[in-house]
Amino acid sequence: MNNIQCRKCAFYTPEWCPKKRDSLDPDLVRDCDYYRGKTNYDRIRGFNVEEMAGWMVAEQISAIFAFLNVLGNEDFLNEFTEEAKTEVIGMVEEKIHWLKEES
Repeated sequence: MNNIQCRKCAFYTPEWCPKKRDSLDPDLVRDCDYYRGKTNYDRIRGFNVEEMAGWMVAEQISAIFAFLNVLGNEDFLNEFTEEAKTEVIGMVEEKIHWLKEES
């Protein structure tokens, strides 16, 4: 493919391109016969611990809000307080701890 940005390739790693066998600038635009666009799975696999924890909590919150919306609890949806924000930060920290534990 022509004019491909390395960062957008499923094979991209920050240090090395296993297909081209070279180190690369992630913003480099070049021709590459190995290019494969990233799927959502590829993108998620590339998350670091903090990004994964944030994503997991965001999914939980989205599900809760969707459920409350179905119930018609609009008052709760309009009142995302400082206490709730602190709770979310705690949830993210718990997920980070869980993700770092050995299984």
